[in-house]
Amino acid sequence: MSLGNVCQSVSEYEKAREYSRVHLLIIIKEIGDRNGEATCYTNLATVCRSVGEYEKAREYLEKSLVLFKKMGGRNGEAACYTNRGPVCQSVGEYEKARPSSKLKCVFSNFAIWLKRPHN
Repeated sequence: MSLGNVCQSVSEYEKAREYSRVHLLIIIKEIGDRNGEATCYTNLATVCRSVGEYEKAREYLEKSLVLFKKMGGRNGEAACYTNRGPVCQSVGEYEKARPSSKLKCVFSNFAIWLKRPHN
């Protein structure tokens, strides 16, 4: 959990946004951590959604989704689709908010992965 997540959990959204941006722009991008970058975009989207900035939330989710797809990060991809639903619904894009067959496949694969033993 990042400092941005902690701030968001206590409704300090501006601090959450700033910590997430700093984390993303200064630390994550500098070291080339693509998974961390995608996760930061997802976190920023969540903050934006919390304060009603749905268009910005959608932009961050799209950036995150592109990165997770490039890396083959199915868990992150599933999280993006899950977060995208309420954002799209909030701006009246009900068709995009509905789960697609691709999304169902992502969740199915994730559920199978969860059932496997991990050491």
